[in-house]
Amino acid sequence: MRLQAINKVCEVENSKLFGDVFLPESWLENDLFSPDEYFIAQINLQDLNCEILPKTGYLYFFLEILSPNADKVRAKVRYFDGEPDAYTDFNEGYFDEDETVYALEKSDIGNVIFEQVEGDSVTLLSIPTSLLALFNFDCKFLSFVVSKEQVVEQKFDNCQVRFLK
Repeated sequence: MRLQAINKVCEVENSKLFGDVFLPESWLENDLFSPDEYFIAQINLQDLNCEILPKTGYLYFFLEILSPNADKVRAKVRYFDGEPDAYTDFNEGYFDEDETVYALEKSDIGNVIFEQVEGDSVTLLSIPTSLLALFNFDCKFLSFVVSKEQVVEQKFDNCQVRFLK
């Protein structure tokens, strides 16, 4: 399906790129994140009619950037089946105060791809790098891809980053 990234203020629980994250407080308390992780997107699955993904809960997309080289960038995708209870500015101190937040809404002409099944793999999220300009990636799209089997099992920890020219 296609999502349109719209530069506008949105509620913290909505699907979006960047901005404040609405996530489980236990994740923050248990220090689940590495210092090299950056919040990219939050998807409220109740907002979308997903084909193979769960119908409820949230998917969170992070990039772990160990160096500017593409081979040192890792996808971190986490799923929470419930209602989160904590708000945080996850990227505080990394982006400037004018960080652009994009609401993600279903659209036939959307510029963001979500849940595209291709054979045995699923592109969970594919974002034009023009929306990720701060990272200066040398490609047109950055995609989070996982096997269809892992999606069915609701396991997202082996998600891969793909850079599409």
